[in-house]
Amino acid sequence: MWLTKYNILIILCLPILLLFLLRIYDNYKRKKISTRGLIILLIFWSILTLGILFNQQIFNYLEQSNLISSTPLSLYDTLQITAIIFLIYVVFRQSYKIEDLQNKLSRLNQEIALRNTKNKD
Repeated sequence: MWLTKYNILIILCLPILLLFLLRIYDNYKRKKISTRGLIILLIFWSILTLGILFNQQIFNYLEQSNLISSTPLSLYDTLQITAIIFLIYVVFRQSYKIEDLQNKLSRLNQEIALRNTKNKD
C-alpha cells in the first residue's frame, strides 16, 4: 500500500518545505537576505526536507540501532510534525515581515527628521 503514514507525512510536509525554499530564493533575489543568510537557511531547510523524505529509513535505522524505543510513527505524530514544520514556516515568514516593517519605520523616521530640520532652517 502506497498510502502509509510515512508517505502521508511526505505529502503533508513537502509542499510547505518547497514553498519555503522558493521563498528563500525569492528573498535572496530581492536582496532581502544576504548570501550567508541564504546558505544558512538553505542548509537548515534542506536538512529538514531530507529528513522528511527519508523519514521511514531514518526511523528504522534509529530503531534498529536501539537509539529509540518507541512505537512506530502514528497518524497523530504525523500531524504534529506537519504542524511543527508549518509553525516554523510561519515564524520565519513573520520575522521577515517584522524586519521589513522595521526598515520602513527607520526610513520614515529619517524622512521626518530631515523635514523637521529643513523646517527649522
